[in-house]
Amino acid sequence: MASSPDTTHVGPPEQAPRQPAGSEAPTSAPLSPEDSIRQKVLLLIDQAGIAGLAKLPKACANRIAMLAAVQRDPFALLLASDELKDDKEIVLAAVRQNGCLLAVASEELRNDLEVVEAAVKQNSNAIKHIGMKLYFDTKPGALLYIQHAAEAIRGIPKNFVDDKDVALLSVKRYGYDLESCSEGLRDDEDVVLTAIGGEVNAYKYASDRLKASRRIIIAGLMSAINPKNFSKNEKVMADIKSHCPSDLMPLFMLMGGYGGCDFDGLSADIKDDELVLSVAIQHGLHKFYKHASSRLKARRDLALDMVKSDPSGFEYIDEAFKKDRVFLAELARCNFGVLLQNDFINAYRAACA
Repeated sequence: MASSPDTTHVGPPEQAPRQPAGSEAPTSAPLSPEDSIRQKVLLLIDQAGIAGLAKLPKACANRIAMLAAVQRDPFALLLASDELKDDKEIVLAAVRQNGCLLAVASEELRNDLEVVEAAVKQNSNAIKHIGMKLYFDTKPGALLYIQHAAEAIRGIPKNFVDDKDVALLSVKRYGYDLESCSEGLRDDEDVVLTAIGGEVNAYKYASDRLKASRRIIIAGLMSAINPKNFSKNEKVMADIKSHCPSDLMPLFMLMGGYGGCDFDGLSADIKDDELVLSVAIQHGLHKFYKHASSRLKARRDLALDMVKSDPSGFEYIDEAFKKDRVFLAELARCNFGVLLQNDFINAYRAACA
């Protein structure tokens, strides 16, 4: 019987065929210590939420771990160590997702304008956690607080009682803040008009010079007529009356009407008084415009101002303007709200026909 051929290999061992260049099997690079920490923290939060993070006190004091944690869940800031609650990057990462977490930031960061602005941008209620140093000692902080605080501290910080920007914003929010202003600002027409516009009783804090000003008196009367103002003080009204010139007394007598005033019964002189009409427009009293003189109603600028302040006043403008396509287009550019008024749409279609 023939023997089978000897297949025993003699010589050097056979080598496996080489892989073409560039086709080596990929190998994963080892994670850096920082990436390893981030990966573990994120996995833990995904599996057990921040409650799982609470079981790792070392992670709560580790900057890399906490930054990764708040980026995944901003409420992880609640578990951060005091030192990390003073870390601006970590706190910013948290408040940009939930502004009210400003409450747990360090005092220093609650007095940091960038941090507070980021928190308020996300949630305006975060302003209640602003640091008092930022509010009382810096103008940007004072303006930020006054602008966003729903229930703001009444009065103007003493460092800014002579600052017109702060005063204007403050008295617009709460007219009585005029009392906190410096003597110079209580003698400033812009500041006093703004205060009286929202609160007629602010008249009592105006300077003696402005109390006798015709514009201020008219503003006080219009503010008192405005149905939005219900807190007329008898002493304040008596003060206005004592400074009121005789030709404006009929306007004074209308103040008890609260929106049901008989403007048609006013004298022709008052109906033709540009200052009276301008102030009435500022206070949204469009019914006064309805009864204004033909001369004033023919004024293009006054008609624009009236509808710009409130698109619903379109019905009261002169019929000639309602047929003027150029005027209507200009009006639409000034206040898009007018496009929601059926009267305006019908008038524009007719003017373009």
